[in-house]
Amino acid sequence: MLTSASVSTWVHGRGWRRARRVMQLDSEAAPWPALHSRWNPQKAGLAALLASPQHTEALPLVSYAERMSVEHYTFPGQIPGYENVTDNISGDVGPPATVVLHLFVKCVLQPSGREVLCAGWGFVEATEGVPILHRHIAQPEAIRNWRPRIEIRTGVPNARRIYPLTVAKADDETDIRPFHFEGELPLSLRDQVPEIRVDDWPRFHYFRNLEAPEVPPPHATPEKTLLLLSSFYYEPPRGSYALAAQLLVHHVRHHVGMGLAGEIVYVQHHYVPELLKHAELVDYVSRGQLQIIVWDSFPKYDTPGFPTTDQPLQYSHALLENWGRGLRILVADVDEFLVTPHRGNVSTVLACARGADQARLRRFDVMCSGERCPGDGQSEVDLWTSPEPHPLRHYNLIDRSAMSTFFGRLPKVIVSPERVRHFYVHEGVVVAGGADVEVREGCAFLAHVLCLYSKRSDKVNFELDTSWHWLFENLD
Repeated sequence: MLTSASVSTWVHGRGWRRARRVMQLDSEAAPWPALHSRWNPQKAGLAALLASPQHTEALPLVSYAERMSVEHYTFPGQIPGYENVTDNISGDVGPPATVVLHLFVKCVLQPSGREVLCAGWGFVEATEGVPILHRHIAQPEAIRNWRPRIEIRTGVPNARRIYPLTVAKADDETDIRPFHFEGELPLSLRDQVPEIRVDDWPRFHYFRNLEAPEVPPPHATPEKTLLLLSSFYYEPPRGSYALAAQLLVHHVRHHVGMGLAGEIVYVQHHYVPELLKHAELVDYVSRGQLQIIVWDSFPKYDTPGFPTTDQPLQYSHALLENWGRGLRILVADVDEFLVTPHRGNVSTVLACARGADQARLRRFDVMCSGERCPGDGQSEVDLWTSPEPHPLRHYNLIDRSAMSTFFGRLPKVIVSPERVRHFYVHEGVVVAGGADVEVREGCAFLAHVLCLYSKRSDKVNFELDTSWHWLFENLD
């Protein structure tokens, strides 16, 4: 278990470690030597154990999103005003919008060893009047008419070359969903001071991705391996970091018991000291069954009465980070649990989703019923903080009508990062030609603890159902 001194060392020592890393990179002359292009288990975190269980390097207790395989670039600029032909009869175009474009990029070395495939996603942040859509940071309307030109250029004088990246941005993209781009580049480009540029904006960046493109792991992980992805809002549930830690313990314990390889959770920096006080969470990290990723990559905005979050960006980062590693990822909140109505495990679930790049799951609300429950649909949080091996075994009531669909489609998904590169809150965007299928209810669904934090239902539509309680037969 971590001591308070250990936590203090982690919190206060991070700046020095980052400075040391920068100094090491700056002290080495270009062209970057081949040793930079390698499989790095410290960056890969949980995926490293899955790819090479024999490796002996200790995994970090905490990973920083800004120090992993995905690089983050920011570009201030202006985009043309939006012409709303439906509401604006005159067809006038509004004034240009001043924005900050965020690009997240990862490059993977190709089998030839001479090329890299680079992929990424972008999100446009408004600098004034930041829109909030469904409690999530959204993009300004002006993005609907704008398709950015993203290029990698050589910075060597008198030898300019331009490598455009293909931007995939559908005409009906929502204001909240990131857009995708990708392209293949010669690895030799790293010797020519590569730059990443957007349109004709004056700001550009040195393209860091070619310093150390990720090499596919030496023992590729089969896609039958399933990881769980979750996150917390900027503020913890009911204002308690201890509650967040306890809920995370139950979440990891349940899904590892179901046969999932582990869980990736995105949190802001202020969660970490409390999470690392919890011995069971630290144990999961040390065994490679939990990866805590600190996400401070995006601004936060005060919206009184609404807990805003940038979950679509966190989830998009996770998909891009795990692209090229042959994994499947289930996206679920900490109050949602994968269950199967009949005896089975994760292999059973993946068999039902065979051939799917994005497999859609139903989500049904469940409520507690019995002597351990608060009754009358009140908050059930006390049950989840008690010394109870699995609180979910007390949930006998289910509502199959609740959020079975989301905007006409099933609301929760298992995705392949190879074919789903960016994400919304409940679903990803499958690349052209990808398979998007539904998993039948009789195979698996997500049990949503509806009243975990507060009363949210009067049980009108609930019915008794314990078909999935075989999961708890061996509990004390």
